[in-house]
Amino acid sequence: MSVLDGRTAEEALEAGVPPRQVWEALCDAMDVPVQRRLGKDAGTRR
Repeated sequence: MSVLDGRTAEEALEAGVPPRQVWEALCDAMDVPVQRRLGKDAGTRR
């Protein structure tokens, strides 16, 4: 998580790191596939 420089997500946000960069760093660290980073697909509505 080089964007976070060893900080927690909260510390990085407080230091001014943009939320999107923090989110992407966390997703990278947890091996979240790109297609799942915005959450689960809602499916179709009836």
